[in-house]
Amino acid sequence: GHMGTKRSYYCTYCFAGFSMRSGLLRHEKSCNTAQIIEMPDEHNKWLQYANPGYTLLHPCYLVSDLECRLVSLPSQGNSKKPDQMHELLSFAIYPVVTDRYKHIFPDMLPYFYKAKSDSEDVKVTLCSTLNKMATEILKRIETYNPMSYVSDDEIKKCMEKNVCLGCNRPLTEKPPFNDAKLPTSTKGPYHRHHDHLLPPDGDHSNFYGVLHKVCNALIRVPNKVICYYHNLSSYDGKFLIQGYCNSGEIPTVLMQSSEKVTQITTRKLVFKDSLAIFNAPLSKIASSMSSEHFILTKKLFKNNYELFIRKLPFPYGLLTSVESYDIPISQIKQSDFDSDLISEMKCSDEDYQHFQKFAEVMKVQN
Repeated sequence: GHMGTKRSYYCTYCFAGFSMRSGLLRHEKSCNTAQIIEMPDEHNKWLQYANPGYTLLHPCYLVSDLECRLVSLPSQGNSKKPDQMHELLSFAIYPVVTDRYKHIFPDMLPYFYKAKSDSEDVKVTLCSTLNKMATEILKRIETYNPMSYVSDDEIKKCMEKNVCLGCNRPLTEKPPFNDAKLPTSTKGPYHRHHDHLLPPDGDHSNFYGVLHKVCNALIRVPNKVICYYHNLSSYDGKFLIQGYCNSGEIPTVLMQSSEKVTQITTRKLVFKDSLAIFNAPLSKIASSMSSEHFILTKKLFKNNYELFIRKLPFPYGLLTSVESYDIPISQIKQSDFDSDLISEMKCSDEDYQHFQKFAEVMKVQN
């Protein structure tokens, strides 16, 4: 097909687009995605998980971000833009713990690392740090606690609600999952579900509710930790693949095209792109939301929450070496932000004032 003056080719199975036919032919050799052959109707219009375990919150997942410096390269051709290479200088990892399991991860704190020298391979340090955090998380969620006693009154109350905690369907209805391959002991009307991550503590029970036996059998403790990067597919994923390969662990990579990464899987981690969930930059998502939507942000930062729901300008042009992190905030001028060769946008007076206020309130020194 054609898109303006640019010719585009599309895979008839997964609808991935390519600018060259050779790229499409390479993709078709490994693409085996089935086509959607059943259209939704009024009575069947919602997608459902094939496994009820996917509907449960992960006890702890990671959110990470990278910062790079721009290294100028000899220009090639007649391009007006200078050729540049991105070198990883620092990274931050933030563990997000579900409120229900905060007592299991009381010491799981955010982690920030910056290179000690310009020649250091920060990608390897990033991957080793992620592996260590994932090992600690999996060690804690694999701890098995015994079931607490459940009274007949508790069972009766759950049965009166007549809702399965796994598939959210009535307990009196058959669950929408195939139980042919499951053991006979798992088949039946319902099952008591306990949260084995929570130890029984006095009057507090780890009894979670009632669900179908087949739903209970399909729920598993996660064996990998999820880590999100915003724009993993086009940017961060390339550094992760290089880092794991350089450290001797070859990851499994699911590609959307020859240039875009959909998902990266290692022995202990699954890396996903949050941009695929939100489908927009974080700054646009925040600007489209009203103040009452930022419940957790207000709870954490109170009256200063507005400083965190707007994108800060960043002087990428100053980030030329590890020593750039030591530049005092007071020495950064508004013109320094105009050297941002990534976004090619000028820093407005309003943006610069926002930057100064953020540094003052949060007591940022450099």
